[in-house]
Amino acid sequence: LEVMSCIWELSEATVTDVWQEISKRKKLARNTVLTVMDRLAKRGWLFKKPIANTHLYSATVQREQALGGMVKN
Repeated sequence: LEVMSCIWELSEATVTDVWQEISKRKKLARNTVLTVMDRLAKRGWLFKKPIANTHLYSATVQREQALGGMVKN
């Protein structure tokens, strides 16, 4: 949820962007963020667009839809 919150806040972000935001609040390895973001992309929560030597991620689900689904479950 923390990774998705960063993506929703930034609209589009690289792994490094998200890692830097999360690192302000807690210590977390960049590879952990990469793994989580790749898994979210495989599950359809994030869209992964290749740009040069990196990837730009954006949410495929709006915050309200995701949080609304969590509350209903």
